[in-house]
Amino acid sequence: MKSKTISKPTRLSTLINNHIQAAIVILTMSLLIVIMLISWWAYQIDLNNIKTMVMNHKKEIIVSMIDHIIEQIKIAQQKLSSQDSYSQCKESIKQRLKSISFLNGTGYIFVISYDGIVQVNAKQPYLVGKNIFHQGDKAQAKFAKRVIETANKSAGGFLTVLWKKPGGNQITNKLIYVRGVKDWQWAVGTGIYLDDLKYTIAKTKKNLQYYLIAELFVILTTGLLVMIGMLFVSRRVARNVSNEIKQLTTDIHNHEELPHFFETRYRIYEFREIAKITHQALTRVFQLQHNLQGIFDNVDDFFIILDINGNIIGMNQTVFTRLSYSQQDLLNQPITLLFPPDDRKKIQQFIRQIRAGIIPEMFDTPLLKKDGTILETETRIVNSQWDGRQSILCVSKDITDIKRSKARLENIIKGTNVGTWEWNLQTNEIVYNDRLANILGYTLAELSPITIYTFIDRCHPEDFDRLDKGLKAHFNGETPFYDDECRMKHKNGSIIWIHVRGQLISRTIEGAPLFMTGIHMDITQRKRAEERLKVNLNETERINKLMEGREQRIIELKKEVNALRIDNDQAPKYRSVL
Repeated sequence: MKSKTISKPTRLSTLINNHIQAAIVILTMSLLIVIMLISWWAYQIDLNNIKTMVMNHKKEIIVSMIDHIIEQIKIAQQKLSSQDSYSQCKESIKQRLKSISFLNGTGYIFVISYDGIVQVNAKQPYLVGKNIFHQGDKAQAKFAKRVIETANKSAGGFLTVLWKKPGGNQITNKLIYVRGVKDWQWAVGTGIYLDDLKYTIAKTKKNLQYYLIAELFVILTTGLLVMIGMLFVSRRVARNVSNEIKQLTTDIHNHEELPHFFETRYRIYEFREIAKITHQALTRVFQLQHNLQGIFDNVDDFFIILDINGNIIGMNQTVFTRLSYSQQDLLNQPITLLFPPDDRKKIQQFIRQIRAGIIPEMFDTPLLKKDGTILETETRIVNSQWDGRQSILCVSKDITDIKRSKARLENIIKGTNVGTWEWNLQTNEIVYNDRLANILGYTLAELSPITIYTFIDRCHPEDFDRLDKGLKAHFNGETPFYDDECRMKHKNGSIIWIHVRGQLISRTIEGAPLFMTGIHMDITQRKRAEERLKVNLNETERINKLMEGREQRIIELKKEVNALRIDNDQAPKYRSVL
């Protein structure tokens, strides 16, 4: 066979190449975006850490400054000896506090007495000596009140206030730290203006932004270079994969000629294994297809494949051999051709139901042979697939012999006038025929639902133990059949006699009794005749016994008469007793 030229692998390899390249681009860009987002996140964390560090550093400076001043005041207080030295000490301390400047000249010390008078303020000297409780504005009074409240605490504390910035009229937020000198009734404090702090942080943020931009540029450049390299490699890989796919596709289309030495045909190990597995699988598939076709053609049932309109598009060999049609007779013909005219509307209705998604029940209908004769069949129509398209499967089973056997059986049952039963011993359900129900004076509807208790409830109590013992013996394999007679209660209240005969026909996997079948025969008339015969026999026996004694006495009397006649020299009268 000449190898076929395949064009699809080229398009498939191009598609794979495009997808690989697209995946590389998407993956690379995604990684770049993720890395840049991580860098941005790290930048934000660093910025927040710097803000916190700067704030904590400023706080440490002003806390250490105030703590140092408080220690110096305590040392000066310990050296005091008189009232004059007390005043001089305070003045000395004030002068020293005025001269303190830190944080590049933005930090200064202020002192407010507990009565609201400003004692020290080097940057705002116009406030010194002023009682801001009474002479200041509301903001200054509120400031003094909060400062004194904080100073009265044992360890002082931080608070944020609005305060005029030295060198202008701008009122801004200021973070201050205050501690109290109880002996002198002083609130000593200092602070930082938060807008100065923001300026410092802004400078740091700008430096971080430069670093971030440089880092993102390096990341982006590196990522693009890596992506270009991967695209180049992917093209070479795709070219090799394309060649392997072409080879594999050609080998699949020509699997019957595919050699068994795959090592020299494929460079990529995976494609070599795929080719081996594909060759093995296709070989098995074609073998299976051949086997299934053989089964399909040789099965006794009629398999007919229809399109959704009910036209025949396939069938098995049984249709040809059993119905005597040829493929040309049936192909693309409506399925109704195989059914008698009276059944064709029903078949069309079933096909419409299939198209509507309704699966009809199995039904009995004859199939029409080519010569006009018919076969009795049991038919089922279901949805199916054939050659990759939706289809309808029509399966018909020849039940001609079954119907004949069933008719013979029904005639035998009718002729013998027996009732039949089938007992499921696992569910205790029993199936009666009409005759069995009639024997008891009922219809099947009146007895339904029928279980073993339907029998037990009507069985004579004196017979039940014997029947149960016989059943157990049969179940244990002691008897080939179950055979007994019992009395049962008729619907009219009378007692009738039943001859019960049956056999266990199947067991469960565990060996327990499963199904049992049998018959009930009404033997009431026979039993009554037997009873009458028994009575007659007893009466005859009684009469015979009575007659037996009388005959002996007559013989004796005859002998006595003969004896008397002989004594009188006369001949015997009864010679039968001589």
